Amino acid sequence: MSGNCGVLTMKYCLLILWLPVLGMAGCGADESAETTNAQNTDPQDNEIRSAQNKIYAAQTEADLDKLIEEFSEVIRLNPTDAVATFNRGRVYHQYRSNLASTYRSRDKYDKAVEDFTQAIRLDPNFAKAYQFRGMAHWYHGENDKAIADYTVAIRIKPDPVSYVYRGFAYVYKRQYDKAVADYTEAIRLDPTDGVAYYNRATANRALGNQDKAQIEADFSKARELGFQD
Repeated sequence: MSGNCGVLTMKYCLLILWLPVLGMAGCGADESAETTNAQNTDPQDNEIRSAQNKIYAAQTEADLDKLIEEFSEVIRLNPTDAVATFNRGRVYHQYRSNLASTYRSRDKYDKAVEDFTQAIRLDPNFAKAYQFRGMAHWYHGENDKAIADYTVAIRIKPDPVSYVYRGFAYVYKRQYDKAVADYTEAIRLDPTDGVAYYNRATANRALGNQDKAQIEADFSKARELGFQD
């Protein structure tokens, strides 16, 4: 099964990718935005952010392989470590092609989902594990599963990233009204999210919204916030 970005034009797919440096206008909604608050003192979030920095610094598959070994050793020593299990899942998730935004092999997708699922078993209130399992499903084109996971993540801990990604999944199901609602909530939670403004405009346009002034205002705001279409 091809991933969602496989059915997009390259321009649109790259726009979605704005979110890793994470977010869809554009296909990699920023997956990093969720842990960038330097004032966050939650030990779990700090551990996730530290691992995230290592993951995004990886330049080759060999680098990712080393991180898999590192997190696997932590898990071997402490099989109940939900965060280490989650972090290893993120490494598997990172193996996807950065350009095509889809997994290079079913094996990597399965391993990512397996680790996120295990992290959830170990910590049923692990919102990020639900969020990233939703991302893994979404990249693989399984929108219903993605929506279900984003919905749980939002219930546990409302996060603009989860709203934006659930909006992407709704777009692929042509449920543009629900996508607009999610992008709007993402904007309420984070008024500086240019991706949410851009995608709300495109979803409203797809919905046939005749308020062209509002659509153009969203496009303009997205550009003002640094999101270039």
